[in-house]
Amino acid sequence: MVLVKGTDEANQQVVHARRSYTGEEIVFNARFKPMIGRNAQGIPQVMVRQMGAYEIVE
Repeated sequence: MVLVKGTDEANQQVVHARRSYTGEEIVFNARFKPMIGRNAQGIPQVMVRQMGAYEIVE
């Protein structure tokens, strides 16, 4: 079971997420890729396609 707790910077609200994983889904030495980017006008946006994407950390 993984519990993630963060703060929504826009309105300073605490955000919680909970998920359970099987042993086969666990990836060691990895981190999630950033999900916040900027569009062509420079406005921050959430990149939903990046959700769950990870990279191996060496």
